[in-house]
Formats: sequence, C-alpha cells, structure tokens
Amino acid sequence: TVLVLVDSDEIALWQQSGDFMLVTEYSNAVPGRVFSCQGIIREILPLVGFAIFLAFVFADITATSRAALVLVTALAVVGTVDKHNILSGVNGGVLLTIAGMIGFSHSIEASGLSTVIAALLTSFKGPTWVIYFLISLVTTLITELVTNNAAAAIVFPIMMQVVKDLGVDSKPFIIGLMISASTSFANPIGYATNMMVYGPGGYKPKDFIKAGLGADLLMLTTHSVLVPLMWPFKPQTLTP
Repeated sequence: TVLVLVDSDEIALWQQSGDFMLVTEYSNAVPGRVFSCQGIIREILPLVGFAIFLAFVFADITATSRAALVLVTALAVVGTVDKHNILSGVNGGVLLTIAGMIGFSHSIEASGLSTVIAALLTSFKGPTWVIYFLISLVTTLITELVTNNAAAAIVFPIMMQVVKDLGVDSKPFIIGLMISASTSFANPIGYATNMMVYGPGGYKPKDFIKAGLGADLLMLTTHSVLVPLMWPFKPQTLTP
C-alpha cells in the first residue's frame, strides 16, 4: 500500500490511472505556504529532539518513558505539537487491552500455568530450534486474535520459563517473540495497517486469509531459520 499526498488539481489525474483511490480530501489546506526562519527552526526541533531522545535512551541515562514524556512536553511548549490534540492521539482502548493482558500474563506465571506449558514443550526431545518454532507458531496464532502487545504479554512468561528450563540464552527467543507478535496478516482487524486498506481497497476477510496465511507462514519459516543462525542458542551464563 502506498499513500500519496497530492495537490487538489492533480487528484483527477491520479484517479484516472485506476491504480489509486482517493481516501481523504483536505479542502482547508492553506495555499502559498510562507517559510520563515522561526518556522524552519520549529520544524527542525522535532528531529533534534528525537536525536537527543535516542542518545539519552541508548546511553542508558534515563528510562524510555521518561525521555519520551520530556520530549513531547518540550515540543508542546514550543508549539511544534498542538497541545489540544495530544490526548486525541492516545488510544485508551489499546492501553486498557495492554494493561489487561499484562495482568493476565502475571496470572499465567503466578498460577504455575507457564511452568506446566513450558514443561510440556521442553519434554519434547528434539532440537532447540523446534521448540523455538512451536513458540513462534503459537504467538503467530494468538496475534491474529488479539493485538501484538497482548500476544507478546501472554506468551512471554511461558517463553521465559522454557528458556530457563533449557538453560539457553533468551535473546533469540525474545527476538522471535517480537517478530511473531507483529505478523498479523490473515485478519483484517489484526493490525491498524490492515484496517487502512481493508475498507478503501474493497477487500473481504477471505482475501486476507488467502494472502495472509502465506505471509504468516513465510515470516514464520524465515525467522525460524535466520534468527537461530544470527543469535545461536548459547548456554545461559549465570552471573554470581
């Protein structure tokens, strides 16, 4: 999917190609935009602020959430971000879903369910990559039904228990979990980008199933081969 922003007088030309569909038309655009030194500085500030944000996070100077809050506040103060529209960009439903799934994740761990499931997986006498594949497959199936964050929260305690039982490094499993939780291609409501093309493209759920199952399988197979090669299942080193 390609989103193209064009002037109003070019809309008809793009539509005549038959390859593009008008999604939104803005009739209140301000013509003759005038650039000023103050305006240019204001537009550069987000890039500078984001670079500082990354530097602070990667240098482990402060937590990511605290740095992000400071950045957004600073941009709102200087006027780069509309203070009245900040809260509208926060999806309360998604936050509640994530919070609920994190609680559910803790309950899986506290009840011992993660230990039971991990024991079943590790009882399989086979290569470690097969267990990696099974965990990734389960995560892929779950993420088709819930959000990617919720799927990761549900599988994470089970995965960590498996890693503990196997005595291997958790990095390849964590990377595989992140990839699998983000491969929701077979469900039109599985991810926001799916919904962006679902309506305007005139697709039906079966269209996503036809194309999405193959994409899910391709991603699952690809990272099940590449991740263990790039991050081998090394024995876990215990720190005293």
